[in-house]
Amino acid sequence: MKRYLKYGIAMVLGLLLFIPATSQASEAKTITVQGQAQFYLQPDRADIEIAVQSNGATLAEAQNENARIAQAVQNKLLALGVERDQIQTSHFNVYPVYSDANGHRPGEISGYQVSNAVSVKLQDVALVGPVIDGALSSGATQISNLRFGKKDEMHWKQSALQSAVKDAMGKAEAIAGALNRPIIGPLSVSESSVHFGGNENTRDYMMFKASAMRERTPIETGLIQVQATVNLVVEI
Repeated sequence: MKRYLKYGIAMVLGLLLFIPATSQASEAKTITVQGQAQFYLQPDRADIEIAVQSNGATLAEAQNENARIAQAVQNKLLALGVERDQIQTSHFNVYPVYSDANGHRPGEISGYQVSNAVSVKLQDVALVGPVIDGALSSGATQISNLRFGKKDEMHWKQSALQSAVKDAMGKAEAIAGALNRPIIGPLSVSESSVHFGGNENTRDYMMFKASAMRERTPIETGLIQVQATVNLVVEI
């Protein structure tokens, strides 16, 4: 009886020792790498915001003055070659102005301020300077959020991802070669990040009078950075 018990214990211990070894042998050997791609592009489009701010003793006065100037600005943009469907109102605000000066009691409304802003999409970066100058000379009081971009942004993002995958495969092949192991195939690939960095100028050009504008506004488009990162796991 004791002999059979010894044999049974020995068999159980053998199985316990065999199972981890088999499990380890079946685990896939992998290499994990990160691939990156980065390049720069010349912008071919731009976005810009143009605002008109007007003040008046009454709401009607402020609104009428604002409408007159805003229409003049829009007419100027159209004359410069901007398509009407590329001009969109981004905000329209009316604010009461409170003052305790000039005989007004504290907290009393002394006037009104009306602000009308439009976002303009320019399909030609050469128009940026003339649009800024034309809008200001027509009465615009604020120009902001100038940003340059590419018309085919999605194409360049996908191109950066493809280049990042190729970079990751090259790294994996280099590591596998150093180990004298062939790459069986990819197990997984995931996007870590894709960055499309257009130049953005948030500086405001405010309250320029036409009489003060003797020079054309110089504009430098710079370059757009496209960057992608992927994570790759391959089996060897």
